[in-house]
Amino acid sequence: MSKKFSLRSLLSEVLLSYIQSFPIQRGKYKVATLASHFLDGAVVTSVYGPKLRARFRDSTFWLMARYGNENCYGHLQDLGSNDIFIDIGSNIGLFTIIAASRCSMVMSIEASSREFLDLLKNIALNKCTNVIPILAAAGSKLGLVQIHLQKISHSGGNSVLLESNSQNIYQTQIVQMLTVDHLIDLYKKYYAFSKKDWGKSFVVKIDVEGFEPQVLIGMKAALVSGEVRKVVVEIDRRRATRLANADFDIYGYMKNYGFIPVSNNSENHYDECFILS
Repeated sequence: MSKKFSLRSLLSEVLLSYIQSFPIQRGKYKVATLASHFLDGAVVTSVYGPKLRARFRDSTFWLMARYGNENCYGHLQDLGSNDIFIDIGSNIGLFTIIAASRCSMVMSIEASSREFLDLLKNIALNKCTNVIPILAAAGSKLGLVQIHLQKISHSGGNSVLLESNSQNIYQTQIVQMLTVDHLIDLYKKYYAFSKKDWGKSFVVKIDVEGFEPQVLIGMKAALVSGEVRKVVVEIDRRRATRLANADFDIYGYMKNYGFIPVSNNSENHYDECFILS
């Protein structure tokens, strides 16, 4: 059994190297889709070290396993034992697992039940005992919200804000929507109840395909409190314009709460890091 498992892992690593070596194109995706019937679930080593269960029909898995996200990864290099990491839009958990090896606790929030199942598998695979996985969306208020799941060929495109008639939508689900303020308040109450020393700071990563402004609105109290020391936010200017979010100035909003940007990039798509000044 172990030899069969090792062979599947070896073949998966070879296929990932092939995918990495050539541009993404229709022919490559066909090969990956065919291979998925035999190799999905095999254990592979991601570019940053954590193990992941293979899902070759998902190009987002390719990106996490072999290409990574150097921009976001660089912003999280100073995570430490005094931090609680909140991973909003964790997908199958690459950054959740990275943070778990460094932080005292990780709250991993994923709204898609399809990706959440693989998130749980990857947390278990890497023996992360300090991760709290939460099947929910983060937003500006408590309630229920629709999440539109992209076809599995690009799970990273799952979004609350997709048009319901989009040809790329595979399924629409109703999920609980939480706020970061609510989550932080719950865990502060837990620490007070258990009479444990608090003394922790929060680092928040937000990657929710255009819903970032609503998540930031839902963490006003946390930003004011001074307990959040860093927020990493995906910025996509073209998507913001398409989703009518262009009038929400993330930089101005964060500045109002005393956070300054590290990069202030002029590109259309990147991860910005805001630190408490």
